Amino acid sequence: MEDNGPTARKQYAQRNRLIRTHCGFDTYAAYLASDLWKSIRRSVLKADKATCRCCGRNATEVHHIRYTVKNLTGKSRKHLISICRECHEAIEFVGATKLSPTQVEITLLRRRRVMGIFRLTQEEAARLKPVKKEKPDRKRSRQMEATLVRARKIDAKEAALKAPPEMVKRSDSLGPSMPTQIPMPQRSGLVGMIRNRRSS
Repeated sequence: MEDNGPTARKQYAQRNRLIRTHCGFDTYAAYLASDLWKSIRRSVLKADKATCRCCGRNATEVHHIRYTVKNLTGKSRKHLISICRECHEAIEFVGATKLSPTQVEITLLRRRRVMGIFRLTQEEAARLKPVKKEKPDRKRSRQMEATLVRARKIDAKEAALKAPPEMVKRSDSLGPSMPTQIPMPQRSGLVGMIRNRRSS
């Protein structure tokens, strides 16, 4: 049997701590073999009329939906349900991998919903609902797009101002109307050195 990663290990380790500190048993197997668990099991099966809370067939086992001090010590039957062996194995294992208690609870609720024999409570149904994704704020998206457009225009203007000046063409008013090239003032830097060389 394999566990399903650190989450499962952490949750089962927490269960084992509760059993050691509040029930006085070294292992979960020792707890299941104890008279305490047998009496809890009997009372749960009696309350559920030995009916599987998943499929409605005859139940022979009891499942902990969640491990709490109260249900482990027999002070409460909350989060304990009667279940048949087939459903118990179906919700706790995927192949040889044992699921974490949280995953088992979701699998149990899904199985109960599919079977449709026992209606889920509002709390149980809420556990199965996927978390709604936030709708995108269209107004904010448009504002962001407008800001990006303005930023691009400003960047384009700055790039144009920083670009090296080209040779300027002017017409000679005294002579024929033939354009002559007048070089711009000398510039510093690598680009300026190249331009100054070409103009000299």
